[in-house]
Amino acid sequence: MCTISCKVDDEVKANSEAIFESLGITMSAAINMFLRATIREEGLPINTKLKTRDELILERVKEAENPENLSPVFSSMEEAKAWLKP
Repeated sequence: MCTISCKVDDEVKANSEAIFESLGITMSAAINMFLRATIREEGLPINTKLKTRDELILERVKEAENPENLSPVFSSMEEAKAWLKP
């Protein structure tokens, strides 16, 4: 086991720690998750492409136009629950 030290803006550290706390994990656990994902993906495990807001909206619209991405209409809660169960 080793220790890694890095410089991070105070506000970035505080905001990220608050998010990790709400998820029930520590900063150390989050960094370990990131490093393991980097190994698994053999690269950065995050999307580094910059897209405009309009490009993102168009992608979501195209996804919504595909009938496979839509759920059926249900006539009751029981019918919806049954559909959700594998």
